[in-house]
Amino acid sequence: CLEELGSGVYQNTATKLQKCALLCLGYMWDRNDKALWNAVRCNAYEEVLKLVDHFHPETRAAAVYALGTFLNSRRQESDHGATIEHTIASKLLKACDDGSVLVRKEVVVALAR
Repeated sequence: CLEELGSGVYQNTATKLQKCALLCLGYMWDRNDKALWNAVRCNAYEEVLKLVDHFHPETRAAAVYALGTFLNSRRQESDHGATIEHTIASKLLKACDDGSVLVRKEVVVALAR
């Protein structure tokens, strides 16, 4: 699912599917340690990071939501975890300049938690 999420197949044709998948990832990562560990292990957050630059604002907002949930649900601290959090937070901060108010709102919510 994650491989297809960022592939060219969905870039132009299935934006709704991307949004739904991103929202599902966000819900799944919410306070679910096992899902978070699997996301770290398979670098799922990297695929989601790519979609923060998607051409469709609703997809960007869904990606920001998923990443915000990922950030705010992590409980265990480690050097690797800190690196991941830094990478995600840096990407979210860059999204503060997004042209869509929906994306900017999601960034504020993600970073405020």
